[in-house]
Amino acid sequence: FEAARSRGRNRSWRRIAALRTLAFAESCDAWDCLARALTDGNREVKAATVTLLGQLEDRRAASLLVEALRAGSFARSRIATSLEAFPLDVADLIAPLLASQEADVKFWATTLMRRYPQTPGLDRHLVALTYDSNPAVRKAAIDALVATSGVEGTHALRIGLADETPFVRAHAARSIGRLVGASQAPAVLLLLADKDWTVRNAAKEALSAMGETIGSRVLPFLSHPDEFARNGAAEVLQNIGVFERLVAQAASGPSDPARRRIVHQLARAGGAEMWNTVVERLEVDIRDRARQLVGWTDFEPRIAHKVA
Repeated sequence: FEAARSRGRNRSWRRIAALRTLAFAESCDAWDCLARALTDGNREVKAATVTLLGQLEDRRAASLLVEALRAGSFARSRIATSLEAFPLDVADLIAPLLASQEADVKFWATTLMRRYPQTPGLDRHLVALTYDSNPAVRKAAIDALVATSGVEGTHALRIGLADETPFVRAHAARSIGRLVGASQAPAVLLLLADKDWTVRNAAKEALSAMGETIGSRVLPFLSHPDEFARNGAAEVLQNIGVFERLVAQAASGPSDPARRRIVHQLARAGGAEMWNTVVERLEVDIRDRARQLVGWTDFEPRIAHKVA
């Protein structure tokens, strides 16, 4: 058995070597041989052929890869890797796959088209795909819209924030943060109370990336009825530096009941660990006064650990 397997492997490698020789010698027989290798070769031969085609600076190679992606004659992820690194612009070959009836084909085509954001009409196709019945396709379209930066894309991303599938909502939050920024903070803030922790985490990442300018919009969420939203708001305020700035102002300035009330909300929403982290980052001479601003009762009730 081992001897037979060894002989089979040797035949495979001989065929692979022959394909490479034909391809790089630009033989007229190369393309027929490469096409057959993608359909009737064994797994080793197919894998080598996919890699080889990705190295050839020839649109015929891309055409073979695109057809293999459509037909699923080899692992689509591997084919997509070769097309992603292809040395020529082959957007016109990939774009028709956006209209495929097969979800897996649409997913990889959408992912690959991120490389060609200037393709005419691409944003329109991507917006349509954000309504696809398959959540993986919707997610890929949302990610790709960041590259096209179209106005229509902003509306589609907002719709994605309410998608029924958690990972789609999460990607919509991150994408809208990168594409639009602080102007969409109110819409993303609502996800701090999402039932799924991955969505809440994505919302915190997106909001934190928007910077200190959104601080005033986040502060009201410190009194949100949802405990996860309150804690998430405190974490965002910590990440953008507002938490520390407000505590420093309260500790170093004159007594201000309104400012102290906000500090109490921050402490309660963030919890003891976050509070201590913020205090330790203050100037040494105001840390003790900062600690005196709140008591341990401000950290009750503690946030319950619920399963999303």
